[in-house]
Amino acid sequence: MHGGLETKAIPARIPILYLILGVLIAVSVAPMYFYSHQIVNSNRDRLKTNEMLLQNTITQSLAGDIAQRQSTVRLMLTNLASGIVIASGGNLNGRRVNAPELRALLEHFVSSSDELAYATLVNLDAKGISAGRITPDAFLQRELERAYTAARDGRSYNGDAMVLGEGKDSRTVMLVSTPVALEGHFAGMLAVAVDLGHLIHRLRDVSNGGLTTYVIDQRGRL
Repeated sequence: MHGGLETKAIPARIPILYLILGVLIAVSVAPMYFYSHQIVNSNRDRLKTNEMLLQNTITQSLAGDIAQRQSTVRLMLTNLASGIVIASGGNLNGRRVNAPELRALLEHFVSSSDELAYATLVNLDAKGISAGRITPDAFLQRELERAYTAARDGRSYNGDAMVLGEGKDSRTVMLVSTPVALEGHFAGMLAVAVDLGHLIHRLRDVSNGGLTTYVIDQRGRL
């Protein structure tokens, strides 16, 4: 017949088994996905918090160690200054600063710790004695001049970290000084170059654990 009847495609019925499987998959997979997503986020936050706690613990430990060693050096300098006042009989003028007993005190002081690389005692005229395992270069000499100016003003001095020598013989030191007073008046200066090798070793040990640690001085220098 012209223009015969058009036949329409009858949509295939979805087997009920597929429907059941689809529902079961949706019911089981969707909760698992959201649960695993929450677990991953929770664990990531916990790991981040633990990492921050570890970093804080390490930095606080390093800072405490530096502060404790600094306080120890200060105390040792104060005790040595008192011993010098007694041994000198209250007189560091002229050749008196070169007295054998004062030199012996200074040498014993330096030899008492591997961290004390150098020590010097000078009088009002910036003349005096020294002892130690290093020879001051131009940079350390400038630090000594700054320390002497501070001592003359009645102030203690903490210098910048500096590297002395080259290659295997190089070492990082920091100058620490205190004024020597006789009967309340400025009589000289006592200074010591502290070897910072222990700090460098601590930083390396921590870095071996996957962290990188830094120490920044009062001028913001690494």
